[in-house]
Formats: sequence, C-alpha cells, structure tokens
Amino acid sequence: MSRRILVIDDEQGIRAALGQLLEYEGYEFVGAATGQEGLALAERYRPSWARPLGIALVAILAVALVPPAIARLRAKLKYRPVVFELMPREFTLTELQHTVEAISGRHLHKQNFRRVVETAALVEPTGETSTATGGRPAARFRFRREVLAERPAAGLRLGGRG
Repeated sequence: MSRRILVIDDEQGIRAALGQLLEYEGYEFVGAATGQEGLALAERYRPSWARPLGIALVAILAVALVPPAIARLRAKLKYRPVVFELMPREFTLTELQHTVEAISGRHLHKQNFRRVVETAALVEPTGETSTATGGRPAARFRFRREVLAERPAAGLRLGGRG
C-alpha cells in the first residue's frame, strides 16, 4: 500500500516545505494549489478500493500531520539551514521569501528580506526568468556554491520573538 499524502495549500512555500519533509519521512508527496486541483488529484490517485469519502480522512490526517511537521522545521531553523534543503535548484526571490515565511511563521518585509539576502551574498542570478509570477518576469536565482559549502550547520536568525 502506498504512503501518499496530498497537501492542498495556496502558498507554494508551504507546499514545498511540507513536500520535502514528507518525502524525507518516506511519504510520496502530491501537492495542489487549489481545492479544485486537490480534488482532481485525490480522485486520480484514489485506490480502486477506496471510497470517495476517503478524502475527508486525508483532510483529518493532514490536520494531524501538518502542525507537527511545521513545528519540526521551525525547531531545525535554530541549528540547521533547512531553507537550503527545501528550495529547488533555481527559484525566484519571492519563492525563497515565501518558503522562509512558511517555515518561520513570520511575515517578512519584502525589501528588507531582499537586502539581507543580497548583503549576505547567499544567491546568484541564473540569467533566467520566470513568467509564472503573474506580473512581470521575475529573475531566477540559485544558492551560491560557496555558501552551501561554508554553511553546513549555521541556523537562521530572524530576530523578533519566536
């Protein structure tokens, strides 16, 4: 029997973070941005023996699994750069910010976040752009190799109250 979990959330960062954690824990992750997309995926991946009401069970399981998963990621932020592990190879700065916000549980000011990322020289442009933003094309970035090599255990300091 497959251990598959469907996560439906409109925040791409939350889906990405939970997907990485669930895959690490041995689950097959399926993500959807909308309820309609989630229902279609649930029907597509539904085993032949399962009743359609099994979707409610998935929702109940998700309520039980998501808070501990987020808590675990937040606890790891203090001693491990989980953001480096959760992001795809290339990403926009907005995607990076959304992932950090999803894990930390804090809203971050866009310009301040970008200033910190720039000052710390964490990323470098790939020369590519993404048109999936809904607005003008966004530049795509990747973590600098030097940063990944020199920060094997550093945590993330976000300031403020935890």
